[in-house]
Amino acid sequence: MPDVTTRDLLRTDGVSGLLVTALAGFGGFALLLSALPLWAARGGAGDATAGLVTTTATLVATVATQFAVPALLARVGISPALAAGLVALGAPAPLYALSTDPAALAAVSAVRGVGFGLLTVIGSLLVALLAPKGAYGRTAGLYGAAIAMPNLLAVPGGVLLAERFSFELVLWLGVLPVLGVPAALRYGDLGRRATGSTARPFDPAAARGATAPALVLVAATLAGGGLLTFVPIALTGAGALAAVALFAFGATAAVARWAVGGLADRRGPGGLLVPVVLLTASGVLVTAAGLAGAADPPAAASPTAAVLVLAGSALTGVGYGAVQNLTLLLAFRRAGPDGSATASTVWNAGFDTGTAVGAAAVGGVAGLGAGLPGAVALTAVPLLAVLPLTRRRDPAP
Repeated sequence: MPDVTTRDLLRTDGVSGLLVTALAGFGGFALLLSALPLWAARGGAGDATAGLVTTTATLVATVATQFAVPALLARVGISPALAAGLVALGAPAPLYALSTDPAALAAVSAVRGVGFGLLTVIGSLLVALLAPKGAYGRTAGLYGAAIAMPNLLAVPGGVLLAERFSFELVLWLGVLPVLGVPAALRYGDLGRRATGSTARPFDPAAARGATAPALVLVAATLAGGGLLTFVPIALTGAGALAAVALFAFGATAAVARWAVGGLADRRGPGGLLVPVVLLTASGVLVTAAGLAGAADPPAAASPTAAVLVLAGSALTGVGYGAVQNLTLLLAFRRAGPDGSATASTVWNAGFDTGTAVGAAAVGGVAGLGAGLPGAVALTAVPLLAVLPLTRRRDPAP
């Protein structure tokens, strides 16, 4: 089969619609990802509570929903479930403006988490359904870049818009996922053509195959979730440094998710995991060193500290993006073609569990006296702990 180019993929039926859906859905999610904890903190919440009632509450509901998605798809199909997820994720966003009470914030976050759970599992499943043979890595790379691009623009953009204009503006922009509904409704025929295996209720055998890649992903997203949630809080008063750091993180993650796809198609994803996991751990430690130099007081951050924050964020982003693509491909491969929906569920649950735990744990450890820089540094420990899970070698496709 001739080599499939990026242009060929964009012309593949459904891939362009998947990218539109991903940009809209993840764009709305990313706009609020770092702005919401800051909104909660300015309303009086402490570091631990700020992450708990926003990021963690969203992602706990996300993970709970994800395990119900395979059975839901068997009943209603891809398009209705995906459209409903986009509405649930975007429509409630302006309700955050009504109160900074932790219970109210957590309630809105939980509803949005249900929508995000539907979007994440179905989006990854569509990669498996739409990818041409021999181009799974590149298809996953395009999808990953469409997810990572919002981190590049919307995560720092949400913080800047909130600080320069108002939080209310950012909250209204959070309805962006609803704009992806027309693209989501294109998959009715695909749902009917798909084999029963892709919409099968949760498959334990497929879940076992996908578990090791998902655990590696948990470690990487724990570090990323801590960075995304608490860098803006740690650097409050340091001008645009937080926004530039988040931009560096998002830019390198987007490029890495796209670029590693072609390598994975040629060499197989398994052998690439060790270096990118080590790179992620290194980036976290460099970021923490920079935060330690910039945090007392942040307005007096030295040039050295600023460089460390930016360099560490960029290195973490490279590893964070590459780990996502590689572990998704490994999860699908090890679950087998009959376990696509289950593999997507396990992988996405790993992604969001890590992000939720990062948001809660970094704040909690910081509150125990380690400080935010020390708590961020500790997220390198799980990355080193999962290295044994990367030793299995899968044959190249």
